[in-house]
Amino acid sequence: MTQPDPTVNSPVEPDRGDRDPAEPDRVGHDPSPDTTVYVRSRRTPTLAFWVVLALVVPAVAALLVAPFLGVGDLGGFFNLAMVAVLAIGAPLAALACVVDMVLERRRARGARDSRKGR
Repeated sequence: MTQPDPTVNSPVEPDRGDRDPAEPDRVGHDPSPDTTVYVRSRRTPTLAFWVVLALVVPAVAALLVAPFLGVGDLGGFFNLAMVAVLAIGAPLAALACVVDMVLERRRARGARDSRKGR
């Protein structure tokens, strides 16, 4: 049995020493595309996470409690879930936005003060 040529159908990128780096490769992709990578430095959840959580938890709780309240049809389940989202979830989401705004202002103020040398 002969060994296959490692350059044919190899999953490893072949050596491109004889090509111009600005020239696109065989399949038409630019070898150096402009790519932006966003990295979160803190491990705290984002505002979107808290807003979605504030809206979903009351809806799920309402769906779990609905059979005990005598809700019988699918429309009743949906209405109870939407009332819970509007009555409980929306104020919680607004509170999460206010808390995030206050914390962000404190972070910005702290960063500004540290740059000034205070």
